[in-house]
Amino acid sequence: MIKNIGVDQIEVDRIAKVVDRGDGFARKVLTDREFAQYQDLTHKRKIEYLGGRFAIKEAFSKAWGTGIGQAVSFEDVETLRTESGAPVTTSRIFTGRIFFPASRMMITRSSPWSCLKSRPLAPRDRQTIAPVIWEEKMITAVNRPAALHINLAAIKENTRQAKAHLKPGQKLFCVVKANAYGHGAARLAPVMEEAGADGFCVAMLDEGLELRRAQIVKPILVLGLQPAEEAALAAANDISLPVSSLDWLKKAEKVLRKEGLQLKIHLAIDSGMGRIGFSEDEDFKAVNEYLQGNDAFFVEGMFTHFASADSADASYFDYQVKRFKHMESLLTVKPKWIHVDNTAAILFDKDVASDIVRFGIGLYGLNLHQPQAAGT
Repeated sequence: MIKNIGVDQIEVDRIAKVVDRGDGFARKVLTDREFAQYQDLTHKRKIEYLGGRFAIKEAFSKAWGTGIGQAVSFEDVETLRTESGAPVTTSRIFTGRIFFPASRMMITRSSPWSCLKSRPLAPRDRQTIAPVIWEEKMITAVNRPAALHINLAAIKENTRQAKAHLKPGQKLFCVVKANAYGHGAARLAPVMEEAGADGFCVAMLDEGLELRRAQIVKPILVLGLQPAEEAALAAANDISLPVSSLDWLKKAEKVLRKEGLQLKIHLAIDSGMGRIGFSEDEDFKAVNEYLQGNDAFFVEGMFTHFASADSADASYFDYQVKRFKHMESLLTVKPKWIHVDNTAAILFDKDVASDIVRFGIGLYGLNLHQPQAAGT
């Protein structure tokens, strides 16, 4: 865990609260065998155990691009302590909507690259299959006959099309995190800006600073939590940061006061994604009270992220909308922008108010209406 900073410490604090309230959350997240181990632990170890299992399950579901829901459930990933005390994780591997038990997977080393291949195993083989601990590292090479060709005209047209689908008054913030999904953020951002982008979203402060060095002057919002010590650097470069705790605000204010700077912030709401944001009413009310008349901060926005806006089953999406609207009703400060829309939400015509559309993978040609990506 990262002590006192970043998402890890914040998540530990939140897990501690649910542990204090009883076993309800643990029963929902843990398998029966995990819960049996959980019950034998001290209070502190329960927090670590539950937080770790939740993180593993969420990471697995995100790796498959679905999130926790109908496709991947908490039951599909199990991490148990062995007799030696070391945790071992097993899961049901799936393709599309079809699940395959982990016992039906085998490792093949028929080539220099290890890979997973699915085939039925004989009963005698199944008993010898051990959980896979992946130890190999991907080789990065310069002497490799591969190149990535980016069609800037297609990127520009995609941006224009996204802009054309906005509702009156909405802003288009292009998501260029992870080096614009590997396409080159510093090169693509000016093209998107020329095509009508009103701002940009990145994952971390360094990515925002790269855009400023590329002469991008439009608003930049960091979506990931940053150490409070970086508040002055963000403010000096007119980059907005998300907030999900009162403790972070207090630490950031000390840094900003020392430098005589004001930071633009967006209040992050965890409406069900389980990533970052306020989820408890009292915590959110306390932050609103703290921000009243506090000139170290400008409350530029309030936002959440939908886990399943592209799902045919809208029940979880509707639940997140309801949770977000509830948190919005608790506001006593007035953000400039309220935003919830991502690529999936706008493409699937989800009728929910959003001042900003954070348009990401759609800009790069991925068509969520089709089973495979459209070319760019």
